[in-house]
Amino acid sequence: MHIAYPVALDNNYAIWQGFNNQYWPAHYFVDSQGRIRAHHFGEGSYDESEQTIRRLLIEAGNVDLPPAGIDTAGVMAVQAAPDEAHDQSA
Repeated sequence: MHIAYPVALDNNYAIWQGFNNQYWPAHYFVDSQGRIRAHHFGEGSYDESEQTIRRLLIEAGNVDLPPAGIDTAGVMAVQAAPDEAHDQSA
């Protein structure tokens, strides 16, 4: 697999601790100047997160962006109910 963008790995939690992070997941949106321009803690708000990313990319001069949203046409997924009879906590 070829990934053409940087990916941060934080195995020792240095970034996590540097931000004094208390939430998972935590999304920090950083502009091209290295400034944190927005953040989102927890699940959800995916459309708002995408809008923030697109706005920052455009501000940085990227104008040839793909269309917003995820094209789910033709995507098939399998869903099943949880097996609650066998759920247990350690």
